[in-house]
Amino acid sequence: MNRFSARERVLLALGLVVLTVFGALVLVVLPMRRQTSRLAGQERTLQRQIAEAVLMYRSLPRVKEEIADLKAQITALSLPQANPTPDVVRGIERLTSDLGVQLSSVRPAEPEYADDCTKFPTTFEVQSSFSDLVRLLYELERPPYSLWVEGTEVNVDRDASGLRAAVTVSVYSCQPEGKPGDAES
Repeated sequence: MNRFSARERVLLALGLVVLTVFGALVLVVLPMRRQTSRLAGQERTLQRQIAEAVLMYRSLPRVKEEIADLKAQITALSLPQANPTPDVVRGIERLTSDLGVQLSSVRPAEPEYADDCTKFPTTFEVQSSFSDLVRLLYELERPPYSLWVEGTEVNVDRDASGLRAAVTVSVYSCQPEGKPGDAES
């Protein structure tokens, strides 16, 4: 057998170099290129998230101010007195009288305590037309009454014309922040 000639050795070496370069290209460069594009996408996502976080951080003082304003509004809307039930009953009597709705009964319930707020529910029964009942419910939630209408049961009164309705309203009294004490005392 004859050994390779010089020309064949050069071609063989050149083929090995080409195979090595092709193998490096297939095994190293192409996977790295895919990984590079994936990492570039992750980089764009992270830059967008960083920009959003910076905007949120810059708006933090404004959000804290809005929270303080909302707490002040809640405190202004809640009744500061210990038991607002007499005022609620008087308000219901005054409103039903002003609207010409017949008030049958008023039954205040026991206060319900939760964290730093107290709920004072009251149920009352009225007899009226549908439009007067809707107007009553609308006016109950507006100032100066600002009561939360929590439920309404409407029945048709067969003896007289109109509706008989049982309405449950509540008032919330919140203890101001920074004032220690028990809500139940």
